[in-house]
Amino acid sequence: MGIKIFSVVSLLFVVGSLSGQSQFDFQRAKWGQSRGDVLAEISTSPDKSGKLFVTFLNGFISGFDCDINYYFAEDKLAMGEYLFRKKHSNSNDYVSDYKYLKSLLEKKYSNTFVETIDWKNTTFKDDPTSIGLAISMGHLEMKAVLETGSTRIVLLLSGENLDVQVSLQYQSLSLRDKLKSEFEREDSENL
Repeated sequence: MGIKIFSVVSLLFVVGSLSGQSQFDFQRAKWGQSRGDVLAEISTSPDKSGKLFVTFLNGFISGFDCDINYYFAEDKLAMGEYLFRKKHSNSNDYVSDYKYLKSLLEKKYSNTFVETIDWKNTTFKDDPTSIGLAISMGHLEMKAVLETGSTRIVLLLSGENLDVQVSLQYQSLSLRDKLKSEFEREDSENL
């Protein structure tokens, strides 16, 4: 019971920014802040960085270990992301993690997220015991989305080659297209 209460409180603290309970959009940062200003608010140095991102390993949110990524378009904060690192021997447990996080988010925002269940291959569609396997093989993707204020929140459960990933993104609505263009430009430069 104590762990669940701690988990709920920690998620509410981190994501409270978008409901008007905080002045921030992601962690202790606002959309459009420069990379330098964002990093000045963080007490540790990034573990990884590139032209468009900085990554902090060993984060923690709602009872889950995670990596925390900040993405920048034209040196302005455009997206924040939590990549959850919990590993399960039973891939159906990732579905439970996704549903748990989704329920916390819906309680926080007093709103239902729009959920998309995308079957790319229907081999396991009629076998509920194999949902996790389907996700790990890239046959199924689950996504929950909510737009609130200036932010789009995306909870994603996806997989490929038997590797499953749960992620939670906060995207600036006004900078999202610029970030996409920056990624496309970087990709084309790497050809």
